[in-house]
Amino acid sequence: MRDPYLRILRTIFILLGCYLTYVYLQQFFEYFLPGDYILILPFAFVLPVLLVYIESRIKVLFTQQLIMGLFGLVCGLSISALILMPLSDVIPDDIRAPLQIGLHLLMGYFGGVVGLRSAHRLDFTASKFVTPDERRLLGARFVDTSVLIDGRIADMARTGFLDGLYVVPKFVTEELQALSDSTNHQKRSKGRRGLEILENLRSNPRIELEILSVDSPGEDTVDRKLLALAKQHVGVVYTVDFNLSKVAEIEQVKTVNINQLSLSLKRAILPGERLDVALVREGKEENQGIGYLEDGTMVVVEKGRGLIGQTIEAEVSSIIQTASGQMVFARPSVLIEYKAVDSGKPGTTRRQSREIEASS
Repeated sequence: MRDPYLRILRTIFILLGCYLTYVYLQQFFEYFLPGDYILILPFAFVLPVLLVYIESRIKVLFTQQLIMGLFGLVCGLSISALILMPLSDVIPDDIRAPLQIGLHLLMGYFGGVVGLRSAHRLDFTASKFVTPDERRLLGARFVDTSVLIDGRIADMARTGFLDGLYVVPKFVTEELQALSDSTNHQKRSKGRRGLEILENLRSNPRIELEILSVDSPGEDTVDRKLLALAKQHVGVVYTVDFNLSKVAEIEQVKTVNINQLSLSLKRAILPGERLDVALVREGKEENQGIGYLEDGTMVVVEKGRGLIGQTIEAEVSSIIQTASGQMVFARPSVLIEYKAVDSGKPGTTRRQSREIEASS
């Protein structure tokens, strides 16, 4: 935030914090370093600056996280006080103050951490006293059911490509629950996969995810509800549904289609480039072999039918762009064979290559 008044407030806090920290540390260190108060100055400066840095890094803090963090902090400090009460008479005076401060810091820290980690397990949104600020949803990413069933969003979150607030409305989780309870085996598998991906996202510390307990009155389908919610909060819809993407474009709602994103990230292949391709089946035309690259791109190898089941080096001759991605046409140039080495050790292999001429 570039608010000049906020900078002034932070500067005043740092100056006052330095002074107060210096005064209290002076009393604390007089037991150990009497007269050497100049050594306290670095500590007195670092603590307020560290607090301001932590405050500036907090982008979004939900009310239930704040409440649970403070509750855990109070519980931790209460436990440390109960521990020190019976020991106050037996602790020597010269180590009483350091011991009390250290125990309070330790128990307060663990109490606050446990409270924050447990905040997501509680739902305060139904309470009239605790209501999250709706401004947090401005520009949020609203996740469609198809994205959770697809599952690639979990890999994107794990690699750190996702940022901002991602929202899964309650009606999306209800649709996944209905699918997982279906008598149809395929639908049941999709529903359970979607719920597993959702749990994976919730436990991923790299992504900020919220299950939103709201509905869109007046809309009868999940897609219409999701579009209405995204339009209300000027958000972005994440989906793999082509029809939903088109409807969102008509209604001027921003969308991110995971399929289109995946296609745009595929490597660029140029004519004349050589690729290692494992031929797995016959092609439609005579004497063709079909193979696939690691990203799923299909490679049609001319005069490759006799090489099916082998890995060859193929030279790209042409590329055709289709609605589902690229189709690469190539011709064989190098056959890669794997032969066992007679070394006395089972499973030992050696990679050998020999040039073969493609028949014209």
